[in-house]
Order: sequence, then structure tokens, then C-alpha cells
Amino acid sequence: MAAIRQLINGKLIDAGDRAVLLLDDQAQPVYLCYALIVRESDNEIFPESLLDDWGYEIKSLHLYEWIQENGLQFPRAEIFGFDATGKRKQCFLRELDLMARYPCYAFEDIRTPIANGMLIEAILIPNRQTIQPKRIKRPLEIEGPLQDALVSWWQVPVGNLEGVDMQLFALARD
Repeated sequence: MAAIRQLINGKLIDAGDRAVLLLDDQAQPVYLCYALIVRESDNEIFPESLLDDWGYEIKSLHLYEWIQENGLQFPRAEIFGFDATGKRKQCFLRELDLMARYPCYAFEDIRTPIANGMLIEAILIPNRQTIQPKRIKRPLEIEGPLQDALVSWWQVPVGNLEGVDMQLFALARD
């Protein structure tokens, strides 16, 4: 098994020790993986599945929605997944910071190990009316765990981003 990943079309742009994701419906697929934060340690767990109090198992992106809606009522629900090195990990929901935004990691290949994911600092949305990069609020049409990702959102000019300092996008995360 593997950590739950979301397929999205976009282009990863390496910004040194960070990365940004340019959303583009015409680009190659990118796979996003959202980490949950373990309280009192700041360690992360990349979920593979959730087992609720009744034995019902969730193995899809719906897991994040279930946690948002039910996590406080079911602290004994269990998360099975992987730590940042790819080692198997298991914990109860009560051990997680359920209010934390999700660190978002990107992979160009679905088979890439968790340990090789690129931390995404910003999501770039091309806009024909934009002349220079502009920080924006998360667009309302963004759904799923991406809406709760620990990233900043930017409108950028359509076309070439050469000459734009990629570190600009990493300065302020939501």
C-alpha cells in the first residue's frame, strides 16, 4: 500500500530547498500528498487509511473530510500511514493536531517514495490579466484537502515566469 495521493495537473518549479506548483490543465500529472501533524512532536504522518470506532476503513481522499467532520468526536479512530522517511506509522486521532493545515508534498511520479517528496510552499494560478505575481486568498473553487493545505496562493502572469524570484512565493504561507 501507499500514502493517499491526489492527482492534479501542474508544473513543479524548484525554488532551492522549496518548491511551488503552477496549476496548468495542460501540464503533466503531479501527485500531491498531505501530511497530518502529530501534536507535541511536529512529526508528520502521511495517511494510507483510517479505521473508525466501528471498524469502517477509509482509504481515499475522503479521509481528510472525515477527520474535519468527525475527528473531535472519535479520538480513538486510528490512522495508518508513513512517517517522513517512509517508515510505517500508526497513531490515534487524539495524537494529531486536528486544526493544523496540511503540509503539502508533490511527486512527479506516483511511485516516488514519501521521503523524496517536494514540500510545496505556494500554489500559482495563471491569470491573463495579471502583470506581476500577486498574492491572493485561496480560490473558492478549490476543494478537498488542497483547500486546507499549508501553502500561499498567487496569481501569476500566463506564460514565462523567468526572472521571477521563486523565493517570493515562499515568504508567507497561509
